[in-house]
Amino acid sequence: MFSGKSDLPVFGIVDSGVALIAQGLKDHPEASVLIFGTATTISERTYPGELERLGFAAARIHGQSCPELESFIENDPRGDETGMLISGCVSEALEKLPSPLPPLLASLNCTHYGYSLPLWERAFEEAGIKPLAVLNPNSRMTDVLFNRAYFGRSKKTEIRIRVVSLVEIGRSKIDALAVQLGRVSRETAEALRSYEHKPDLFEWESFVTR
Repeated sequence: MFSGKSDLPVFGIVDSGVALIAQGLKDHPEASVLIFGTATTISERTYPGELERLGFAAARIHGQSCPELESFIENDPRGDETGMLISGCVSEALEKLPSPLPPLLASLNCTHYGYSLPLWERAFEEAGIKPLAVLNPNSRMTDVLFNRAYFGRSKKTEIRIRVVSLVEIGRSKIDALAVQLGRVSRETAEALRSYEHKPDLFEWESFVTR
């Protein structure tokens, strides 16, 4: 895979997500966490496995898959259909929890989900639930760039942003996501608009069961 062939460090949402959830559970020992993710993410139990390995009780960790949600977010992160799907995911997740409900952390463990943060907040509000926090691992994935231990090493720095994708990204998806990215980083939005399509970015076929 790319991370094994490149000298560049590769960071993913799992590491930042686990760290963010772990900190939340540590700060709120009375709380449970709802982990929202794709069907694959939830079925593989990546997050519960890592959190249990860190010593958190399985009873505090609850997963909820949101099939196809990422596709709707790509097309319209703040759209009505996206909002309906998010509301459905939240309602289904809450129905599975014991009564009375424990204090809750909600964790958005797909990189797409954070683009629709207001819709998640509205879905919980409409359900009559106020989570202790809605955790967005996207916000932690750039922390490595701002490690204070490395501050002041150079008088001047230059930051370049590239977006490279194994799969081709449709123009409508680019336009929809670039609007959301532009709220945080105009440079990142522009990098997405001029992304590089590299079908051989990394090996994947050997990992697919035929």
